[in-house]
Amino acid sequence: MWSVHDSVTLERRGIPTVTLSTQRFEQLAHVTASGKGMPDLCHVILPFPFEGLSDAELRGIGRAFAAPVARALVAKQQASYAR
Repeated sequence: MWSVHDSVTLERRGIPTVTLSTQRFEQLAHVTASGKGMPDLCHVILPFPFEGLSDAELRGIGRAFAAPVARALVAKQQASYAR
């Protein structure tokens, strides 16, 4: 799962990340992060499947998950300042 590999690499360089995965790959994302030594890697899990959804439905998913992603990144940034 390349998104997890990339997130782990960036996190190790001090760059905060939020890994997006779909429900179908949620377990794999967590197992991969743990295997890479980052069991607490931040994940936002999106619904599955996307196939067959209209553009409006896809935009709705994007809007619904933008705030959780932004909150997670802000929280990580604030935590890094507190150190």
